[in-house]
Amino acid sequence: MTILNQYSAVFILLIIGLLPIGLLLRRTPPERRLLAFVGGLTLLVGIMFLFLRPDTNGVKASEVEKVLAGNGRFALLELYSDY
Repeated sequence: MTILNQYSAVFILLIIGLLPIGLLLRRTPPERRLLAFVGGLTLLVGIMFLFLRPDTNGVKASEVEKVLAGNGRFALLELYSDY
């Protein structure tokens, strides 16, 4: 269940994005279906990139250095990646 919760935005965007691609493929002639599929998939990946970009307002190295140098007390440093 945690996989579903963690990647719910990806699943929703895939479902919403694949429905128009399927409708587009039904209406296109058979000889142009590959082009329509690749174009729709490219558009879907571009939209997903715009929606799922990580936040770039993270902590700067100088701020981490100030916390670690601090006032001589122990500091908990927790690092994580937005990806």
